[in-house]
Amino acid sequence: MKRTCVICGAITVAALTLPTRAQSANSDYQRQLQVQQQQEQKNQQISAAEGAVQTAQKQMDDAKAKAKAKFEMTPEFSQAADALKKAQADYDAAKEPVLKAVHDKPEYQAAQDEVKKAEANVNAIREGKKASPEAVTAAANAAVEKRKAATKMESDALAADPKAADAKKSLDESAAKIAELRRKEELAIQTDPEYAAAKKQFDDAQGKLTTATKQ
Repeated sequence: MKRTCVICGAITVAALTLPTRAQSANSDYQRQLQVQQQQEQKNQQISAAEGAVQTAQKQMDDAKAKAKAKFEMTPEFSQAADALKKAQADYDAAKEPVLKAVHDKPEYQAAQDEVKKAEANVNAIREGKKASPEAVTAAANAAVEKRKAATKMESDALAADPKAADAKKSLDESAAKIAELRRKEELAIQTDPEYAAAKKQFDDAQGKLTTATKQ
């Protein structure tokens, strides 16, 4: 009789334990499901934020291009751009006969031969199995110096030629004017209402993306 009671008690304990284990397993599953849903929701938010950033980026780029084109259509910029183009053409025409005369000189041709020899030496050292980095660097530096010598002949001849020197001065002045206008152009873009609004929208979208990734 006592044995029967022990068995009954064991069955009773088992019966009471089984629902508790099932409830625990179900609770774990619910927690995992909740975590998974939260992660999916976060991924959706990040994806949406990334899309908003891309859209805002395109709108900002379009607004910038529009403001840039507007500035470059102004008479001041158009005239400066034309002047630069003409100055470049004038300088190219002025330096051509000067450089041809330099290139025909025996000393320049000899300098070019030295350049070729120096460059060939660099390649030979690099291809050598036991070439040290120091040897390669030394050979490369020597080749650079040879090229500088040949280039100096050209620059000295151009500086000594009045027509080429005047054309170079005009080119430098035109380039400086364009550089000045480029700085004005950047300011005009930054203060353009359409660009400013597009940039604010982009900054807001970027901020939301940052927040979404940190959650």
